[in-house]
Formats: sequence, C-alpha cells, structure tokens
Amino acid sequence: MTAEARFWNKIAPMTEGSGCWEWLGAITGGYGSFDHRRAHRVSWEMHNGPIPVGEGAHGTCVLHRCDNPTCVNPAHLFLGTNRDNALDRERKGRGAPTYLIAHRVRLAKCSDACPQGHAVNATNTGRRKNGARYCRVCQRDAMRAKRSLS
Repeated sequence: MTAEARFWNKIAPMTEGSGCWEWLGAITGGYGSFDHRRAHRVSWEMHNGPIPVGEGAHGTCVLHRCDNPTCVNPAHLFLGTNRDNALDRERKGRGAPTYLIAHRVRLAKCSDACPQGHAVNATNTGRRKNGARYCRVCQRDAMRAKRSLS
C-alpha cells in the first residue's frame, strides 16, 4: 500500500458543520502523526506541494483556521511564521499573550523580583533541573489553588 493510500485510510469522513477531516491515526502532542511527521503538514504537502523553508527554529508553520489540531483538511490550513502562529494562538484565547511571555523572559533573566513581585533571593528562589529559576511563594500558591479545585 502506498503512503498516500495509508494516509487516506486514517481520515474520518467530514464532520457535519465543521468541515474538518479528523485524523484517526496516531496522535502525538495533540496533533495527528503520520510517518514521524505531523499529519496536517503531510496533508498540506499532498495538496499544495512542498512547505517553503522559513526562518527561525521551526521554519514555516502550517496553521489551522479551524483551531482543531487533528484536522487535516487542506482548506483549513494556511502557512505562517512562528510569530503568526503565536499571534493566532493568542487571538484564539490559548496560551499567554506574546507580550507577557517576552516580559516574563526579561524578568526571569535580570530581575530581583518575580512577575508577582516576590523577592528573588536564596530563600525564596528555587532552580529547576534545566537551570530555570522559579519563585517558591508563587509555586506554593499555585499548588494550593490546584488542591482547592479538586
């Protein structure tokens, strides 16, 4: 069986109303996975040709208009940069706003206070295995809030 035939065998019929082609194969990180690649990227290439090489660590992104990571309908896909991807995610209400992410990075690198204003000192600051700093007060507050939800 050809790779293209295997690909088509892993797509559910179009869902009513949404027009999404749902991926039925393996899912990795919330996205369809096909032959060690993201299924929506394979779908883009099958229908539109090669994805252009882009700048940045991830190159050119293939984004979803429908905001459904398991959709492989090429009509729901469009190309963009990493910045386009971050702005699209922000517009759809997922993840931290891009300005806040940049602000947090700056604070983590050079500040004497965490984003909530707690002092960065030997008593109040921990280090993760990857070397990143974290505020023990914020960590404790987050754990308390999580426990109160359950």
